[in-house]
Amino acid sequence: MRIKNLRWWIVGLLFFGTALNYLDRNVLAILEPMIKRDLNWTPQDWGLINGGFWLAYAVFAMVTGRLLDKIGTKLGYTLMLAWWGTACALHGFAGSVMGFVILRFALGMAESGVIPATAKACAEWFPQKERGFAYGLSVMGMMIGGIVAPPVTGLIAMKFGWQWAFFVTGGVCALWLLGWQWLFNDPAKNKHITEAERGYILKNKMTEHESCPDNGAGGRVSIRNLVGLPQVWGIAVARFLGDPVWAFFVAWIPKYMSEARGIVFRERKRPKLSIEQIFGRKCFIEC
Repeated sequence: MRIKNLRWWIVGLLFFGTALNYLDRNVLAILEPMIKRDLNWTPQDWGLINGGFWLAYAVFAMVTGRLLDKIGTKLGYTLMLAWWGTACALHGFAGSVMGFVILRFALGMAESGVIPATAKACAEWFPQKERGFAYGLSVMGMMIGGIVAPPVTGLIAMKFGWQWAFFVTGGVCALWLLGWQWLFNDPAKNKHITEAERGYILKNKMTEHESCPDNGAGGRVSIRNLVGLPQVWGIAVARFLGDPVWAFFVAWIPKYMSEARGIVFRERKRPKLSIEQIFGRKCFIEC
């Protein structure tokens, strides 16, 4: 089966992958008031739980990037999303603060690779003149994931309990993986790409490779050379100053809205039916 303009279908896959990333990441913050009633954790405990996620995210960002370079985008993204989907689902079984710290750390390990994987996939499938637009569409899924997370997870938790919100959002990752395995591969090997599009992608990649300066074996730039670039420092300083603020809002704004503004999701209490109500009063008396 040949799919016309397959590279834009790949962008759709990447879009939903980043949306799942932020959906799974935000479930805990949204349901924190509901879970706190069951586990009685303190604000200090909540800070520790979030610290576990961001510590792993910071430490493993370079590790996941190297992993993608070594084993390829398809397998690397598969392993990372399977890992974070499983970690998200296992939150439903957590019954202590330390359990949540461990699972948040595991979630941060895998989710740290979503940006490198998305960027690498766009570089493999798009020439430079389309790459920025494709990458922008792909990471837009993060914002959409953050938008849909409150109503989706809140409704699931209200109807079935907060544990099921983690089971469902983690389980959806398995559906994405099926599409990823079927549709994604390197353009040179992909069975679903048309020959015209394959030639277009490979021709532009060859032109870019010829126009790049030689950076050693395989064209790889060393970390020492990267550290010496002012552009790298500009990006690093901006992220260092901006990311902690964003992380604070993601983790603490839902808690503020629930405790200071009274905006909470409440589980629906199902009435417990007695034997008399189930079988009828006459049957109950006779039995």
